Amino acid sequence: VFLVCFVAFMLMGSLQSTVTSAASEDFVQINDAVDGHVISPENPEFSFADLGGRISSIGRFNLLETDDKWIDEPEGIRSVKVEDQDVGTDLMRIADNGYSPASSMAPFFNPAGCKEPPPVFNVIARNGWGLNLRTYSMLEYAVELFGGEFDLVDFKIVKNTKVVGRLVFGLLQDGAVIKISLLQTGMYVIPYDEVDNLVAALRVAGFAAWFRDAQKPEGIYIEAIPIGDKQLTNEQLEQVMGEFGYFNGFSGLESTGQLEDPHGGPVICQWMVENGHVQAHAESSWTTADLENDWRMRLKEVAETYITTTQAESYELAREIGFLGGTYEDPSNMCGPLTAAILRDADLLPSSVGPVRDPKNFWYANPGTNGRPWTLFPLDEYDLTAYLVSINRFEFSDWPLCPGDIVFTYAGRGEFSHLFVVTEVDDTGRAFSVTNQSQPDFGFLVERVLLYDPDDPSIGAFRNEWTNDFMKGRTGLGGFDVLRRKGVCLPAGSSLEYYILPGDTLITLTERYNSTIPAILLENDLSLETTRLIVGQIINIPANISNDRAELVH
Repeated sequence: VFLVCFVAFMLMGSLQSTVTSAASEDFVQINDAVDGHVISPENPEFSFADLGGRISSIGRFNLLETDDKWIDEPEGIRSVKVEDQDVGTDLMRIADNGYSPASSMAPFFNPAGCKEPPPVFNVIARNGWGLNLRTYSMLEYAVELFGGEFDLVDFKIVKNTKVVGRLVFGLLQDGAVIKISLLQTGMYVIPYDEVDNLVAALRVAGFAAWFRDAQKPEGIYIEAIPIGDKQLTNEQLEQVMGEFGYFNGFSGLESTGQLEDPHGGPVICQWMVENGHVQAHAESSWTTADLENDWRMRLKEVAETYITTTQAESYELAREIGFLGGTYEDPSNMCGPLTAAILRDADLLPSSVGPVRDPKNFWYANPGTNGRPWTLFPLDEYDLTAYLVSINRFEFSDWPLCPGDIVFTYAGRGEFSHLFVVTEVDDTGRAFSVTNQSQPDFGFLVERVLLYDPDDPSIGAFRNEWTNDFMKGRTGLGGFDVLRRKGVCLPAGSSLEYYILPGDTLITLTERYNSTIPAILLENDLSLETTRLIVGQIINIPANISNDRAELVH
C-alpha cells in the first residue's frame, strides 16, 4: 500500500510541473478535474463533459493556483463555477485565440418575461363564460406584458367589448381555447402593427398563440391555447404538442395546409420543460437554429432560389408570387413584389402579418408619388436615407450598402425606376442583388447582379448597365433611397441601446445584432451566469463584432 501511494504521489508532482510550465506557453490544463485534455490554439476542441458537471458560462480556461489546480490569472479574469471548483475564464480573449469550447449541457436561456402560471383550475364565470383561474391569471399577465391598460375586475368574456390600446380585447372560449378579436370598436380596421406584440405577450405568458386570418375582418382573431391546462381536449393537445403543433414550429392547422408558424417558432420557458410540456432538447434546437444560419446567410440563400434561367421560368415565378392575382403577372414589372417575396421568405420583414407581407403592395411602388413601400415599414425600426446624386456618381466606398438594405432608384432622365434588396455583401465589400433584369432579346431574367465593387469603380451595374444602357433602359439617374433596419450597418463594436421585449433572449439578440453573449454581458456588467433578461430592461449591445456566434453560445 505504501509503494502504491508513493508512486501516485510522484505522478501527481510530475503532472503539477507539466501544468505549471504549460501555463507559461499560453495553453492550459486543469489538473484533477481533467485528465489529459488540453485546450490551446493548436488544440481548440474541448468538451466540458469531462469535468463531470455543468458549465454555466463560456470562456478560455486558465490555471489558477488553488488547493488542487493552478491558473495563470490574467487581468480582467472572472470566475465561474463547475460543481464545487472555481475556474477562471478570460472572456475577452476567446475570439482572439480561436477557442470554441463546447458544453455537453448548454445553459437554458429563459425568454424574458417567462413566469409559471399558478396551478389553480377553479372555474369563474364572466358574463356567462367559464374561465379557470389559471387561464385568467395568464391573460392578466399577458396584458401586463403587452402594455395595455386592462382591468380584469371588469373583464367581460364577450366579443368586441374591451379596448386595449387600439385593440379590442374581446374573447370567446371554446373549452380551454381563447379567441381574441382584433377588430377596433365600431370600425373594420385590424391594427396589424400590434399583432406581433400581442402574440409574443401571450406566448411568454404561457399560451400557444397564433394569428388567424380570414377573408372578412370579423373573422380575424388570435387563437390562444393555455399550455399545460388540464381541460385541453385531445385535438387541442395536438395543436400544441403534435407533429404540426406549436412546439414543433407549426401553426397547428394541418387540415388547412397553413403549416408554417408565422411568428418564428415557440417561446419555450423553463417551467414548460420542467413540467414535461415540451422536450428539453427543443429549447436548444430553436434558439440555435438561426445562429447556425444567421439572417445574412439566410437572405443570400433565399434570394438565390429566385434566380431564373429562361423567360418561361421568369413568367412562372411572377405568377407564383401572385401580385396581380396569379394570372396577369409579368416579370418586367415585378421588381417590388420580388423584393417583398425575398424578404418575406428570409423572415426579414418587420411584421409576420398585415399589408407589408403582401407582395401586391410593393407593385408599382414609388415613394415620390404613392409613398410605397416606405409607408409599409415602421420608421421607428428603420432608417430612411435619401440621396439626390445619381448612383453612377455616388461614392459607395464612403457610404456602403449593407445586406438587407431596400433600395429604390429614381429614373430621373432614365427610362424606369427600380426597387430591389441588397441580398449579399461579400468579404471585399462588393454588393449584390438578386433582381429582375432586362435581356438583349428584351425578355427578363432574375439574376444575381453585381451592384458595385469598392476596389474597382469601373465595374458593376451602378456604373454600367443601369445608367448607360439606352437599349435596356436606365435607372438611378434621379437619385436613390435606402431603407435600413436600425443597427444593421453600425461600425464593428458600436454600442446599440436596446429595450428588452417579451420573449427576448441573449441568443436571439446575438443573432439579430451580430454580437456575442460574452460581449453583451461584459458591456452591461452582468453576471457571467446570466441566462435571463427582464422585460423593460435597457441594455447596450455591441453590434457587428462576430461572424462565429454559434461557436460562442456554449
